[in-house]
Amino acid sequence: MNLNALLNPATLIFLIPVLGILAGVVGMVIKHRERMAMIEQGMHPDLPKVEPGSPDAPRVQERR
Repeated sequence: MNLNALLNPATLIFLIPVLGILAGVVGMVIKHRERMAMIEQGMHPDLPKVEPGSPDAPRVQERR
C-alpha cells in the first residue's frame, strides 16, 4: 500500500474514526492502570488532589 492510497479521501473517512476510537480505548486502559496502581499503594483515587503548600493541604506539626 502506497501513501497515495492511504491519503485517499475514501480511506480517510474510515481511518480517522478508527484511530480516534483506538486512541480512546488506549486512554481508558492507561487511566484504569493508574487507578489500580493508586489503590495498590493505599491511595484513594477519587479524592481531590491537593498541592503541597496550598491552604487546603494538611499541616504537619513541627517537633520541638
